[in-house]
Amino acid sequence: MFLVRKQMQLFEKGIHILNAEIDDKQAAQIEQYLVMLIKRNKKINLFSGKDMDRISERHLLESIAWIPCVEEQLYSPIMDLGSGAGFPGIPLAILKPDKEVILVESNRKKVLFLKEVVKKLNLNASVAHQRVEEMRKNPENIHRFPWIVSRAVAKLSILIKWAYPLLSEKGTLIAFKGDSLREEIRELHSRKKNLLRFSVTVAEYNVCKNLDERPVIESRKVVKIKMLV
Repeated sequence: MFLVRKQMQLFEKGIHILNAEIDDKQAAQIEQYLVMLIKRNKKINLFSGKDMDRISERHLLESIAWIPCVEEQLYSPIMDLGSGAGFPGIPLAILKPDKEVILVESNRKKVLFLKEVVKKLNLNASVAHQRVEEMRKNPENIHRFPWIVSRAVAKLSILIKWAYPLLSEKGTLIAFKGDSLREEIRELHSRKKNLLRFSVTVAEYNVCKNLDERPVIESRKVVKIKMLV
């Protein structure tokens, strides 16, 4: 499939530019994932059709480019809250096979897709067909996760409300944010309650853009909300 080969070339090009490491097995898993994404997106709306020619740039590479921000303290299990098509949880599970990843998704069709990917790629991951509110009702999930990552799901004030009962002591919520970053952080602090103690930091990471022509490096921001004792 031409599109898969093209996107795989762009992915490998981006990996090189970002000075990231990937072995042959991981590259093969990424390629399999690409095949499944492109094939299944014809039937399920996994990602925007506008992103078809930039899956690697827009989704795969951005799902892993942030890892150096926190890699020295990235513990498992890691929850991908609102996983959707598996961004960033699937690429994270591929590149960090020693980390257990829990993909939380409420859409049944996407859940079936994620389970198929996890099984076919033999990943150290599992899929929870639940809303995050349901996850919090299970005592086994309370304060279970050292890390929760969320990409394009909700505002920070809502994310912290969802994630707080699930985060372990000194656990961290990672949220990917764009232009609304400052406003959301302001709102988060304005709603901060005495019983909910956390620190907020913003870290920068690099992404590759325009990979198909003249590649450029752009800076992106990720919000780290760390629970305090």
